[in-house]
Amino acid sequence: YKQSLAIKPDYARAHYQMGVTFEVLKRYEEAIAAFQKAVQYEPQNVRTHYRLGEVLKTVSRLPEAEAQLKRSLTVDPKYSQSMVSLGNLYVSQKRFPEAIAQFTSAIAIKADFADSHLGLGNAYYNDKKWLESIPHYKKATELSPNWPTGHLYLADAYLNSKQYNTAIPVYQKAIALDPKLADAYLGLGLTYVNLRNKPEAQKQLTVLNKLDVEKAAKLESNMAVLKP
Repeated sequence: YKQSLAIKPDYARAHYQMGVTFEVLKRYEEAIAAFQKAVQYEPQNVRTHYRLGEVLKTVSRLPEAEAQLKRSLTVDPKYSQSMVSLGNLYVSQKRFPEAIAQFTSAIAIKADFADSHLGLGNAYYNDKKWLESIPHYKKATELSPNWPTGHLYLADAYLNSKQYNTAIPVYQKAIALDPKLADAYLGLGLTYVNLRNKPEAQKQLTVLNKLDVEKAAKLESNMAVLKP
């Protein structure tokens, strides 16, 4: 790409590909500079605006990331990936109504995009609206049945809404898909604590002790309420 740019410095695609390479290498500031050049020379390329926004998010330059993602949507108002990215940014900032609006718009454009449904579930979940999150997490798992994260988040929503028996098989599905998913063992263990089932909670603790000592300590602390 450097050779191409030496011949044609305003070759936007070469700057873009350099940005992608630097992003993969986690050389984020160099990626940002490359994407900014690509945007400069090809301002109507929505994908470049999106990728620049994503890298800016990665380095926590959130106001700039928000502005870039919004700019991408002025180029293409139906670019659902930017809507999802904006929604996730708003969730991280606890701007839940704005997040919900972005995910809802993304779903209206592309109803079979699992990330949009997962994000909408996250917006409700992080706003402590457990019940409202459930149908969106369920839709995400229907669209991506082999995605352990979707099953984990759905199970967490069941746990927080006190639907303990419903949560169990969903946690088990997440574990089947990813046997090293520590959060799933923690959630399953906490579910058994709420059901006062110490033997099953202990099984999850045994696994957690090998995967994540901090999460194991959290589960063990919660198990203190159970009788020997």
